[in-house]
Amino acid sequence: MRRSGSRGWRWATVGVGLLALASGFVAERLTEFEGTRLTFLSVGQGDCAVFQHQGRTLVLDVGPRTPYTDAGKRYVAPGLGRLGSRTIDLLLLTHPDLDHIGGLPSVARRFRIGRVGVPAHFRGHPVLTEILREARVDESKVWWIDGDFRGRIGAFTVELRIPTFDPGSPDNDGSLLMRIAAGRASAVFTGDAGFAEEAELIRRVENGWRSQILKAGHHGSRSSTSEEFLEAIRPREVIISCGAGNTYGHPNQATLDRIRSAGASVARTDREGDLSYVPGENGFVRERRYLAVDRSAANPK
Repeated sequence: MRRSGSRGWRWATVGVGLLALASGFVAERLTEFEGTRLTFLSVGQGDCAVFQHQGRTLVLDVGPRTPYTDAGKRYVAPGLGRLGSRTIDLLLLTHPDLDHIGGLPSVARRFRIGRVGVPAHFRGHPVLTEILREARVDESKVWWIDGDFRGRIGAFTVELRIPTFDPGSPDNDGSLLMRIAAGRASAVFTGDAGFAEEAELIRRVENGWRSQILKAGHHGSRSSTSEEFLEAIRPREVIISCGAGNTYGHPNQATLDRIRSAGASVARTDREGDLSYVPGENGFVRERRYLAVDRSAANPK
């Protein structure tokens, strides 16, 4: 079993670590949350989250591309435009499945991207290599994340974790894990990580990465978002990103039952469209404004 990168923390400061690699993310003292928004774009059967803070934009995954639809062109690029983003300072790809990276070429054609971050154990992955080539992302812009990082984007702490990954294992098992937090506003993202990766994360982090919002792993599949993980995170709301009528039955009923038994509410992009949150006195609060609704299953995988 190979472990990817160092397990020691690396604090990102101006000129080094996460913020330097993010090309434009700068360490700043705590300030007000004006202009801060966390949005889960409805991209069909795939993932895309957008975090905006102090004029910076971080994007996590860019939705699917299939013979029938290109979520980058149809949903992600228009969504970023509605949100007022002109550039993407840092784009993180959790793993090389096409429902997470397929939209990159279309997004890259419309938006300047400062850096693209990918777990280092996926370097040389044929699908990822082709998508980066098609998107014309120069190697100098790729941050091959080879260990855990902790840094700041303005008032928010950003933590990245790279799970143990055995070459030849399913790509889902190597998904990048991320947490953002400032005061009571906090959220955890796990890509398509399953029970084993969730359990590893719980063992490795302090306070179980307790957070207000959890983006359910693997579109709410049966093999993600375990009882133990929910107990550690203790989310108030769980976001499920999936396509309406998808052939996988996502979200799985057992997963929905686990979430509700944990006392959390569920929000789904297939039923509610884009889900947007802004900081309030007690953390992130749902922004009740229309963005978009997607009714497409989009990308079987």
